[in-house]
Amino acid sequence: MHKVLMEQNSEIVKSGKYVSESTFKREKHEVQVEGGILDFYDRKSHTINETKHSENMSELHIRQVQYYIYLLENLGIKNVKGVLHYPRQKSKREVVLEENDRREIEETLVNIKKIFGEKNPPPVINQPYCKKCAYYDLCYS
Repeated sequence: MHKVLMEQNSEIVKSGKYVSESTFKREKHEVQVEGGILDFYDRKSHTINETKHSENMSELHIRQVQYYIYLLENLGIKNVKGVLHYPRQKSKREVVLEENDRREIEETLVNIKKIFGEKNPPPVINQPYCKKCAYYDLCYS
């Protein structure tokens, strides 16, 4: 909302970018849509491809791809599919957006707007995955 971008300074994000680029060597990378950057989008099959280091946080990875599907559908693109690629594990996982997922995304977007309307930021959540987040310094400084 305030255009604070910290991903460009994150070693984890840089490493993820490298994994994505080495996975999809022949394809155009980083297709930008309002609200996100897709690792690779196949226009013929309407498939979003996202590459991740490991399956450790797969639920968050699924949510990310579902959000991208949601964005493209809102742009009028129909029958969008998603695939998560885990090259190190030599596996991939299909992602779909169901109606209940769509409602959850819309509720989340409403809650995000509420947070931006608050006078103070929410308290730090202090979860183990925070240490690997590109925004760690913003929360903990």
